[in-house]
Amino acid sequence: MHNSFPDSPSNMVFNCFTLDATFYDRNFLSAFAAIWLTLSFLPVISLLFCLFVIFAALLAFFVFWAAVLIVTILSFVCLILLAAALVAFWIALTVFTIWFSFNYLLKSCFNFVPYSAAYPAAKIHPKNRNSFD
Repeated sequence: MHNSFPDSPSNMVFNCFTLDATFYDRNFLSAFAAIWLTLSFLPVISLLFCLFVIFAALLAFFVFWAAVLIVTILSFVCLILLAAALVAFWIALTVFTIWFSFNYLLKSCFNFVPYSAAYPAAKIHPKNRNSFD
């Protein structure tokens, strides 16, 4: 809306670029101020957006490589645990095989039942150690 008194102080704006006092319509002034403020803050907004994009990219980069590193470490830990489990199983199987073979050999070839395998220690009499009953 146009002011009927263009010389009133409310419409007077000091122009910093031409160093003179110019009279503007209020609607034009508010639109001009909005455009000028938007354009003046555009480099700052652009800079902040660029910084945000750079920060997000760096964050994504480091998060990705941290995840890759964690997965790699966990994979190696799982491989080590699997290898340890296989070695423990191999040792247990070997011990069981040797014990079973030795026990079977004693029973079949020498007609001898090992003292600890045949009876509990409290129920056996030493003179009956080599019997099958």
